[in-house]
Amino acid sequence: MGNRGTTTSRIGSKGFTLIELLFVCVILALLLAGVLPRFQGTLQRLRVERAAFELTQLLRYAHERAVTEAQAVVWTWDEASRQVRLEMIEDDGDAVPLQERMAHSAPVGTDLSVELSVAGQAVDCRCVRFSPDGTSGEEGLREPTLVTVASGELRYLVTVDATTSQVALSAGRAAR
Repeated sequence: MGNRGTTTSRIGSKGFTLIELLFVCVILALLLAGVLPRFQGTLQRLRVERAAFELTQLLRYAHERAVTEAQAVVWTWDEASRQVRLEMIEDDGDAVPLQERMAHSAPVGTDLSVELSVAGQAVDCRCVRFSPDGTSGEEGLREPTLVTVASGELRYLVTVDATTSQVALSAGRAAR
């Protein structure tokens, strides 16, 4: 009988009030507004990085195929389809597209730019030729070929050494 006076019922303490829920929603909205631009920037950086890495791997594969098959292989950037394709140069000079899955890239987004240059000059054919002797580029021209993959301020530079066909990928910010 002594406990009847000390028991209190707590009506309304079984959930959150509408004001508490609105307060939590406002805090979450503010946090999301602060994080979203950063997430979009990271997503764009990853897209540029993935494209540059894939193009780099195709350059390395083209070099490997040229040396192992003892025939020239051409790595070509096709602006219309926004992807790279590899072609084997036969003895008669005809270019035959390589059919295996590794012989072309996935299409690159239209928000990315892909540029080729040699000695600071844009390359019209947008291609890199790998010879069976392990060299790359045009005959007599021993300047490295540069492939730039960029979007906004993000830039990845792929360098193909003409004498060894070694491929190097580096990252940086585009010049303003």
